[in-house]
Amino acid sequence: MTDSIFEIANSNYNQNIEYQVSFSMAEIYNEKVYDLFTEINSKQNERTALKIENCKAKNLSCFPVGNSNDIAHYLEKGYKNRSIASTNMNEYSSRAHTIATIYLAQISTTEKSTLKSQINIVDLAGSERAAKTGAEGTRLEEGGKINRSLMHLGTVIRELAKQRGTGRELNL
Repeated sequence: MTDSIFEIANSNYNQNIEYQVSFSMAEIYNEKVYDLFTEINSKQNERTALKIENCKAKNLSCFPVGNSNDIAHYLEKGYKNRSIASTNMNEYSSRAHTIATIYLAQISTTEKSTLKSQINIVDLAGSERAAKTGAEGTRLEEGGKINRSLMHLGTVIRELAKQRGTGRELNL
């Protein structure tokens, strides 16, 4: 997929359009959003949660990328910073949902306009049963929040499917 993006961005198909591609990666852990490229605060041994405004994470790190290898580099770097812990079901259990985003800006040099697109690649943490995972304390709390967020996502998807093609506005 990323090869196709750069094939178009690097082609001379339209001399009047400049392309810019960038990448970010965040996780939703215990119902808060964290930038996977920020350093862990040494005093608290954790990252600072990002503020959310208008459904966007403020101050989320975003890096320009020039090819698929750049994206692979950042994916690997962000992946290493995810929240993981051992449970009875999985030694490396993801404790958060991960969102990698590729941003594409098409800048028209003649019309002085910009068309922006983004692709979100989401890795959802799996639902958990406390009895099977052996979760207690912090792991039990994490599992509950994972399950709650998956339930809410299911509700949103069901409601969107019901509204599809009706032309009515959906308030969730």
